[in-house]
Amino acid sequence: MRAAGPLSCPGLVRREGTDFSVRFIEAQRDLVDGALLWLAHR
Repeated sequence: MRAAGPLSCPGLVRREGTDFSVRFIEAQRDLVDGALLWLAHR
């Protein structure tokens, strides 16, 4: 029943969700940069 905890605090969920989105986008950017470098050096 851990999922019920954060749901009682929407502000926290929203902040964590945004933080996760930012980190995910940054990770995707790093992944894309790495893929382009790899393709360029094949």
